[in-house]
Amino acid sequence: ANADPTYLVPIVDGAVWDDVLRGFGELMQQAFPGEASSQLSMYRAKLNSCSSSLPADVLASARAYLDSAAVAKRLQPLVQRLRNDIRNTDQEYWDEWHKNYRDCLQCAREKGLDAAICIAPPPQPAGPMPGEGD
Repeated sequence: ANADPTYLVPIVDGAVWDDVLRGFGELMQQAFPGEASSQLSMYRAKLNSCSSSLPADVLASARAYLDSAAVAKRLQPLVQRLRNDIRNTDQEYWDEWHKNYRDCLQCAREKGLDAAICIAPPPQPAGPMPGEGD
């Protein structure tokens, strides 16, 4: 039997294999979110055990993917914190604008001014942030 897996992908170049490996990695992250570090170690061990049967460019792409996935795993808490900070800041901004709008309406009523001078806030954000819950 032929041990060369390149027949699986019609065009064997780094970009195609990167896409295949990235897709596989994303599926594994979704299937086993709590096991990402151990999964990466397992993939690295499996890759090392079959490296002699893989073309050099495929092996390099696979190793580059695993290195990138390890970095992404380490950055995940920072990214999540930043996403939460953005969400909280958006909410605080909306809350403040809404409070100012209510205060403006009250002041306009008290002074007999047209309420149209008050700029209404945009609708309150609803649902998850883009990219969440897809």
